Amino acid sequence: MHYTLGLLTSLLLLAATAQAGRAATYLAQKGDVSQQVVIKRITSDQIEFRLTTRNEKAKAVDSLSGDARQKPMTTPTDKKTSQGTFAAEEYFYDKGKCHIVFRVDMESATMTQVKGNCPEHDRKKTPLDIGATLKLKR
Repeated sequence: MHYTLGLLTSLLLLAATAQAGRAATYLAQKGDVSQQVVIKRITSDQIEFRLTTRNEKAKAVDSLSGDARQKPMTTPTDKKTSQGTFAAEEYFYDKGKCHIVFRVDMESATMTQVKGNCPEHDRKKTPLDIGATLKLKR
């Protein structure tokens, strides 16, 4: 009985881990600034993220993490929707004055863009939008 209970617990943990999905790490470099975002799909319309921006020359680092969700009624005319060069699923993070959109490539999920306005995490040395598309780390 103890063996069966342990096996059942292990199988349930394995199934829960597989359902949640694996984390994907995206990287970009522009000048002295590098950006990394780790995204893990939680549900079909929700992700967890950790966004880190580094400026090696200025020895500055800024990081932000949280949950972002898709907004099913968002249309291209909405002010928070970003314009991009590839078809993407958009996930929105809104907390206080911080509004960020993560645009993840719909076809292969090999690239993402970070757009938005977040005064407490958008500094001159570690800007939120570095003007680059983050590529999937292999």
